[in-house]
Amino acid sequence: MSRLSVRRNYQSSETYNRDMNGADDPDPSQNGKDGGWYAWLVVAASHVCLMFVFGLFQAFGAMFATIQRYYGETSAKTSWIVAIMMFCEFGLGPISGSLCKRIGYRKTVMIGALLSTSGFLLTCLATSIEFLYLTLGFVVGAGYSLIFSPSLGIVPLYVRKKYALANAVSMSGSGTGGFILSPLLQALTAHYGWKGAFIVFSAVNAQMCVCATLFRTPDQRLKQSSHYSRDNTKERPEPPKSNCLSEIFDINVFRDHPKFILVIAVFTLGCSVGFNGLPSHIIPRAEDLGIGDDRSRALFMSMLGTCSTIGRFAPAAVLLRRGTIFTGSRLLGLSSLCLGLTSLFSSLARTYAKQAISVCFQGFFSGAFMSLMTNCTQETVGGDRMTSAISKSTPFIAIGVLTGPVLAGYIYDVTGDYDYSFYFYGTSSVLAGILMLLLDPFVTRCEKNCRTTPKEKDIELDVRYSGLEHVEN
Repeated sequence: MSRLSVRRNYQSSETYNRDMNGADDPDPSQNGKDGGWYAWLVVAASHVCLMFVFGLFQAFGAMFATIQRYYGETSAKTSWIVAIMMFCEFGLGPISGSLCKRIGYRKTVMIGALLSTSGFLLTCLATSIEFLYLTLGFVVGAGYSLIFSPSLGIVPLYVRKKYALANAVSMSGSGTGGFILSPLLQALTAHYGWKGAFIVFSAVNAQMCVCATLFRTPDQRLKQSSHYSRDNTKERPEPPKSNCLSEIFDINVFRDHPKFILVIAVFTLGCSVGFNGLPSHIIPRAEDLGIGDDRSRALFMSMLGTCSTIGRFAPAAVLLRRGTIFTGSRLLGLSSLCLGLTSLFSSLARTYAKQAISVCFQGFFSGAFMSLMTNCTQETVGGDRMTSAISKSTPFIAIGVLTGPVLAGYIYDVTGDYDYSFYFYGTSSVLAGILMLLLDPFVTRCEKNCRTTPKEKDIELDVRYSGLEHVEN
């Protein structure tokens, strides 16, 4: 890369940042401001979207046994519904990321909301469990895949200084979903049957279309603001658009950030394999052990969601403190380790009180783990590449999502005891935590060395020089 090309790229990026933020509204990351009331309105909309995207698979545990009895199928075969749904939600992530670049965040989320709503409506026509693989699995999962990445990726575009807090508010939507959706589906099923419950729920799910209207990127909002005249808008150059596939899909994110590969591996093993199917087995396990009745067992999902919400905010309280020795990577490893140990020891919970305590710990550590996943991604690749990075990681996560719940269900069918399924979940999360704690210092050091090569230093000097020259001009 020549000095002239670096200088031109630097100047164009400076122009683009100035166009996005405006002369009277400098970059929030530079002046300590995050984006005002609209930024936190976007965070609230992201919270609602993730309430459905993550909360539904937790709430599905309240209907797992009902659907299994209705069709008289095995636990493993019923688990394929959640497995396919989560596989499509994560596996189609690259499509979501590319759509965000082509048509924008708002339209992508709107399409996802309408697609998932149609999937819930079509469920009323189900005559076999294979039909649910299509409606709840593929259609709803594909719709949620178009909502997942944009809902997470738009937050760092508006909030940078207090991103840890904004991310906690956004990610706590999954906990809120588990708290609200589980008793809601339980009540709807009691009054209308499980098919009627999904019909009513489709109307609730459609409210994400309202949230989608708020998902405007900062540059779109600035173009519509009153302090930009039409003449000034014409004078400001538009950022160049490229049709290059490597830029559209941003496949270089793995090469540029090796640590991101470790984060993906830990999340895939610790959450996709080690937790995603666990909520679906909590209520059936309690039913096998004769713990509580249908209504009291449904409260386990509310407990899981409530504690998961609390767990979302725990890392922010630590990361926002200056001088702390706990980095996002270390906390991610510790939370995965604690989640695994909690799942392993859940076999000791044979009464309602003990089961409730176990569920609360599982919710807390899983919530912290999910929040730290996005924090580590943002720290590794930066806020501008957040949506792209998440969409690239989802196919790998989808592999774990597809295999984890099905393997756990198969283990139960062979042993007839859900405790062995929880041993499987716990072992996966423990291994992920150990992997993160052991490899993170090595990978971090390697990435730092790669960025401080003589060639990189020369480029950094060129950028600084061109930046000073640009300011003087």
